[in-house]
Amino acid sequence: IEGSSDMSAFKVSNFGEMKLTSSHKEIIDIFLTGIRQSLAITISYTSFVKLNSQIPQQSEQLTPMNIEIHRGTFSFKVYSKRSKQAYSLELDMIKEIKLCSKLVSNEFPLDLCDINSRFGYHMPICEGVHKVVLRFPQTPGMHVRNRIWHESQVFNESKLGYIDLHLKVEINIELLGWIMMWMDNVQVLEPQILVDLCSYRDWE
Repeated sequence: IEGSSDMSAFKVSNFGEMKLTSSHKEIIDIFLTGIRQSLAITISYTSFVKLNSQIPQQSEQLTPMNIEIHRGTFSFKVYSKRSKQAYSLELDMIKEIKLCSKLVSNEFPLDLCDINSRFGYHMPICEGVHKVVLRFPQTPGMHVRNRIWHESQVFNESKLGYIDLHLKVEINIELLGWIMMWMDNVQVLEPQILVDLCSYRDWE
């Protein structure tokens, strides 16, 4: 704040911030080296990672795209030529990165760099950009209304006093987590696929 000299009046939250170990710093450095030298990389995962369609195969040769820092977390964006899609991998998912001798150069489609429709930084879990409508009661609806969540956001107030949030976004795991954070204080109105995802609770 301009004109303020008392820095004790400020506090910066590190809530949820990633604790960087020397191993994490080495992984970041190798990834950036891959980008600088246009080299493919291979990734091995930490023991808690369960292989699924949301991450590339272990030891597959990948093109490093960029690193995004979002809410104190590091995310690595990579492109798989095998599956022709990009993936976002959080730093604590990665056990080791190795550089390959294979050179890569603009190996990924340019439209993969467009993240304007993404909520946060994770890759989508279903195809397309969706019209999302969420309904909040006044509390915490007014709190939600006074914050920036996405550049497409539009709010309106229903006749019953509810706050409706309209978004045009891809559906990804971060959107799901953000919605579920509000628990009983949010209702998913659209689209149906998101309604179904937010009501699914099978952990088996």
